[in-house]
Amino acid sequence: MKSTDRTRKIVDNLTRLGVKATVTKSREALWSALQGGGEAKGKLKVITSCQPG
Repeated sequence: MKSTDRTRKIVDNLTRLGVKATVTKSREALWSALQGGGEAKGKLKVITSCQPG
């Protein structure tokens, strides 16, 4: 879970900088690695909003 929070923080910081295109690719790669790639695409929508849970 700590890795997840750390990744979310990094992603959030990058998003604030305005690097949405790059962040989206990084998110997909990072989360598919963290979650196994199965539900990565489904979770991307939630992650885009940076909502907990």
